Amino acid sequence: MLTSDHFEGVATLAEWEDFRRLADEIQEQFGRFELVSVNQTETAGVPLGGGQFGRAVRNELSREQLTVLQTAYQMGYFETPRKASADDIATELDIAQSTFSERLRLAESQLFDLVFSGDEDSVTTD
Repeated sequence: MLTSDHFEGVATLAEWEDFRRLADEIQEQFGRFELVSVNQTETAGVPLGGGQFGRAVRNELSREQLTVLQTAYQMGYFETPRKASADDIATELDIAQSTFSERLRLAESQLFDLVFSGDEDSVTTD
C-alpha cells in the first residue's frame, strides 16, 4: 500500500540474503526501511491476497455453488447481523430455498476441504 509518506508491502523470497539485499536497496534509495514482521514457510509461494486461493476455489466449486456463495456474500448473508435471509437469496437466484441451502452447504464443505486438507496436525484438541 502506497501513501504519501510510506509504502507497505509483502515480499516472498526464498533466501534471507535475498531479503537483506532488497532491504539494503530500499534503505539506500529512500533513506529508511522498517521491517514489521517476518513469516517463514517451508515453500515460497504467492500470498493468499495474490489471488491464488480464489483461483483454487473457482476451479473446485461448480458454477452453481460459486453463484450461491457470491450472491450470499454480496447480499450480506454472512454478515452479523445478517442483511439477507436464505429466502431472500433464493428469490434473487430464482431457486427454491432448499436448493439454495443445499448448494451453500456443499460449497462450504468444499471450501473447508480446501482449507483443511493435508493439515490434520494443525488443529490440536485438549
